[in-house]
Amino acid sequence: MRMIKHPQKITAYLERLEISSMLDETIIKSLELCEYERDEIVLNADDPLEYYYFFLEGKLKVFQQQRNGRNLLIQFYTKFDTLGDVELIENLNVICVVSAVEKSYLFRVEASIMKRFVENNIPYLKYIIRGLGKKLRYANENDAYNLMNPVKNRLASYILWHHDSASNEVVLKETLMEISEFIGTTYRQLHRAFIQLEASGIIERKGKGILILDAEALKNLAGQIYHML
Repeated sequence: MRMIKHPQKITAYLERLEISSMLDETIIKSLELCEYERDEIVLNADDPLEYYYFFLEGKLKVFQQQRNGRNLLIQFYTKFDTLGDVELIENLNVICVVSAVEKSYLFRVEASIMKRFVENNIPYLKYIIRGLGKKLRYANENDAYNLMNPVKNRLASYILWHHDSASNEVVLKETLMEISEFIGTTYRQLHRAFIQLEASGIIERKGKGILILDAEALKNLAGQIYHML
């Protein structure tokens, strides 16, 4: 992790920050801009919450480490959000591991400073409640979708989430292991699902790129698109 001392960049992020109007001068002056490289840990499960984070740019993944050694991938963060809400309010240690999928930028502020600010700040508490409600709903819907659908349907949904309608080609930035963890399957089953989609003439793989040959069939197979934060 690298601290960035760049007033202009900090100001630019503050202007883009969706909740900057709800932050007081104490919080704004306490913000530190951090740069995380791929695979660097932002929050580690069971650690005390030392800092509260505002995710600004890049991509993060949130996962739980199971006793059997496997990771349960819960969510990807690709746009502005906050990290540490539950732990801050409930005085808990960090619940999940958060790591960078690619170079990412975050503001951090000491949790003790943020907690004093939040405790009697009704607008910000409402913001936290709305955010937690959305995260819970998305996680529940994704879990239900994983339980109810075959792997090839889940893979179709995952590909469509990455699909830009302006192009028939999709580039998956995640590893196959990360994809299998997110859609609730194994690496071997995921590989088999790719083969099934290719055999049906729906996609064609080119390294990490995927050429969509039949977009309508892919949409019909997916049904529901995964929710990403």
